[in-house]
Amino acid sequence: MKMDIIVKGGIIALLFLSSTAYAATIRYVHPDSVLSTIQAGLDACNPGDVVLVSPGTWYENIVWPARQGIKLISAGGPIYTTLDGDTAGSVITITTGVDSTTVISGFTIRNGYAQHGGGIYCENSAPSITQNIIRNNRAISGGSGAGIYLYNSPAVITNNTLNYNFADSAAGGIFCDDNSSGTIKDNTLYENRSEFGGGIFCQECSPTISENTLFSNRADSAGAGIGASINASPVISDNIIYNNRQNAGNEWCGGGGIGTGAGCLPYINNNFIIENFAGFGGGGIACHDATITSNTISENYSSPTTPLSALAAASS
Repeated sequence: MKMDIIVKGGIIALLFLSSTAYAATIRYVHPDSVLSTIQAGLDACNPGDVVLVSPGTWYENIVWPARQGIKLISAGGPIYTTLDGDTAGSVITITTGVDSTTVISGFTIRNGYAQHGGGIYCENSAPSITQNIIRNNRAISGGSGAGIYLYNSPAVITNNTLNYNFADSAAGGIFCDDNSSGTIKDNTLYENRSEFGGGIFCQECSPTISENTLFSNRADSAGAGIGASINASPVISDNIIYNNRQNAGNEWCGGGGIGTGAGCLPYINNNFIIENFAGFGGGGIACHDATITSNTISENYSSPTTPLSALAAASS
């Protein structure tokens, strides 16, 4: 018997499908139960088990066990179930090689405080991260990926909200590095801030970034909505990117909506890129090399008085 779990609007549906595998065990984490911490629930799991977490605020810094297919699910949804890192490190750390059958769903993940991945740090692993609120996390000491940090991690990141995350270096929201060519889809990112790539930043990888909404993110140097550098070739398609702001700038930096450095070759297709601002150039898009097709690019501005960057205007 195999069990799949769907969480939507805080309602949990259990779908049982016939399989030769053993029946998955649901391990219910509650303050008054034997499993009174999420870490204890995860550590008790066999591959494919479910950890079901009761509503409340859980002050933990979780280290994921080396077992495939564990599903960490909240019983009350992200409004009622919070994982709080208490500024003591990443809220969730995953370095055990798990794949996309591993699921994290239905939590508010906040107050992580680490060099990389204040909310979720994921290395050499590819979990499915879905339907969470990831907010108020920090990447400190020149670090990156305040909300989610991916290193050699083709993770599947869908239907999350990331807001009010701050990184000293790159990606207030999601950072993708070193072959992290997974899927970032149907997420909402706003009010995230960093030096590079306020919402999303990638390097040395080619993730698919599609159908997301990015607004009111800030970058001090480049790529306020989405940024990329160092041999990154992301596919950026069908996103809504508006009202993001790149502050100061220099001859390398720019891009209020999208900004990529030399050596990158992004494919930018069918996005709405509207009302973004760049302090140096490329109010809508600033790229050294790119394939740019079928986008709507309008009302973007760059400093000091140019109403629309030449590249953005040419790409519309």
